Amino acid sequence: MNNFDLITFTISTTIAALGFFVAVLVWLQSRKDAKLAKETAVMSVKPYLSIATDRDPPKYIATLENNGLGPAIIDSFDVYLDGDLVIDDDNHNSVEVAAQKVDLKIATQCCVSFASGYAFKASNEIEFFEIVLNENNPPTSDHIKAELARIDIVIGYSDIFGNVQNPYDTRGKPRF
Repeated sequence: MNNFDLITFTISTTIAALGFFVAVLVWLQSRKDAKLAKETAVMSVKPYLSIATDRDPPKYIATLENNGLGPAIIDSFDVYLDGDLVIDDDNHNSVEVAAQKVDLKIATQCCVSFASGYAFKASNEIEFFEIVLNENNPPTSDHIKAELARIDIVIGYSDIFGNVQNPYDTRGKPRF
């Protein structure tokens, strides 16, 4: 083997090694790009549930809102009264049952509960709790707030990819 063959072999081997090294770097970068694209896709459809409350005595309203970019698939909708799970009865959903057990004289009520699997679209809101108190001898504002604070809502939900989101939980948070 002469010097020319050795130089040619060395150059060819070096070029092949550099080509392999560049290919590995490109492969690694494409994996990072694919991961970033997947994270972006997931974030672009991420739901965000919250509950807005409104009071205009004698009317008290709670509205479920999806302020996220994608639909929320409801996994669970649990209502608690004084820390205990409220169960639906034959004629009323759990929100209605809880509303009936607070110490308020309710003239009318309209309550909605959400079943597992319900798809709550983005940028949407639904009034799920509305009560109108009896205006004869109304309780004090502090009493009303204290009684309504006994009711807590915990909503488990996922995005459309099935990724479980942090549950929306009103326990320990001020309302009304």
